Amino acid sequence: MSDPLDENPNKIIPFDMNDLRQWQEKDTIVQDIKKNIRSKKNYFIENGILFRKQQLPLSSVPCVPAGLIRTDILKIYHDTPGNGAHFERDKTTRKIQERYYWPTMMTDIRNHLNSCLPCAQNNHRRQKLPGALKPIKPPEGIWKLLSMDFHGPIAPTSKQGNRYIISLTDILSKFVIAKAVRDCSASTATKFLINDVILKYGTPTCILTDNGTHFTAQLMNNLFQHLGVTHLYSTVYHPQTNGQIERFNATMDGKIAALCNERRTNWDEVL
Repeated sequence: MSDPLDENPNKIIPFDMNDLRQWQEKDTIVQDIKKNIRSKKNYFIENGILFRKQQLPLSSVPCVPAGLIRTDILKIYHDTPGNGAHFERDKTTRKIQERYYWPTMMTDIRNHLNSCLPCAQNNHRRQKLPGALKPIKPPEGIWKLLSMDFHGPIAPTSKQGNRYIISLTDILSKFVIAKAVRDCSASTATKFLINDVILKYGTPTCILTDNGTHFTAQLMNNLFQHLGVTHLYSTVYHPQTNGQIERFNATMDGKIAALCNERRTNWDEVL
């Protein structure tokens, strides 16, 4: 096993609890706490590893010694597609807090996110808009009210020829279904609803959309009538009525851009 302090700083080092135990043994601060463990009420030793007690509902977690292992943890839970996906500070902090502890964790997380180039380039910055929004009444249960929208055109066109994303959100549970598509036609919306939503998850009670022609076309109206689905529209002058899915689209843009290749031609593959 190589010492993490000697590794390339851009390389993520996989490690296990045995590695962590050995790195703790080399850290003077950890060893000092271990020697005085009886007076350290917030710490305990298990299988030779120093743990830190946390306030409920958080469980006790191992202490991470100084060095590049801390940087690796930051990269794993912020930069990687599977665990981090470049989400904001609160989500990154929660993921790390549930697994590890070190004294400067909050500062290190903030500095790491502030220096993250993909986040700086792609994360959507939100400002409050003037005027009152028109929130919709919360539904009484899941799959009672869904919100659907097309997002795009997205540039550049993907290698698969996709230019749009059609997404659907359950207003109550926030469950999202999203798919990359070639166009924003009524035919595409109909196929998405049938094949990717209804056949997999069942028929909803109501669907909220904007007034785009792809949603007001007779093809869509016929589908809704056949299924017995109530079609609701967000008003022309108050598109914020459908704001939940608009918020999802804004978040999705930044995450996809941060994870795709430099030319951004594989955005539909990381969706």
